[in-house]
Amino acid sequence: MIRRLSNTVSYIALVIVSVTTAVIWVFTYFYLQKLMTTHCPDLWEFMNRDSNQYTPCEFIICFILASIFMVVLYGITFGCFAILLFATCHLLGRHIAHSFDRYPKSYSISHNGHTNDERRNSTQLAFAYYHAYTVKIELSFEEVQRILNCLRFNSKVYYDFPKSFLMPDNVSWLWPRISLHTVRCIAREIEKGGIVLLTYKYAHPKKDSIRRTDAIVRIIGNLQHDTYASDDVLISFVNRD
Repeated sequence: MIRRLSNTVSYIALVIVSVTTAVIWVFTYFYLQKLMTTHCPDLWEFMNRDSNQYTPCEFIICFILASIFMVVLYGITFGCFAILLFATCHLLGRHIAHSFDRYPKSYSISHNGHTNDERRNSTQLAFAYYHAYTVKIELSFEEVQRILNCLRFNSKVYYDFPKSFLMPDNVSWLWPRISLHTVRCIAREIEKGGIVLLTYKYAHPKKDSIRRTDAIVRIIGNLQHDTYASDDVLISFVNRD
């Protein structure tokens, strides 16, 4: 429920930023038009003449002036959009213009570390999404703190994992990402010695040649390594009737 509410807030924020940018674009257009009609009326009249009245040389000049006008117009509005987007993302602690497919759908925290047997059992009993791989990435307390410090140091609102994870179809890869907002929430709840399980939903590839099998993939993060070993991965296939 909290995750869905967070996504809804992000969508609303993106709509507000987009609408605000559109308003700025319209305002900027009429403001530039007013400036030109006030200070350069002859130039504005020249740019708005009928195309049949132009000589070839005048047409080239008019095209260059119109191009400069549009570059200035789009430059101002794009700059405003970038500033609004940057401020909103840092206010919410997540990038609202990115697809949420690479972000965790939920997370759970355990205050005690897990043994391999416990990991195997949890993989077999865990809830699985339909028509998708359910990927659970295990991070330690220290790794969560390192991610949070990295985001603060670099002033970023999302963290890209330093490695990708191969899915059970042996073709597609998950490139996980986590938002600053989620990391902050986890950091407030997790205790030293505990672990967090990030749950990702990876939709099955649409290629006909790839076997689509619902599976639960549990991965030990080990973010200090650029690659992951087979011992870090546990897979449980789900049978659907």
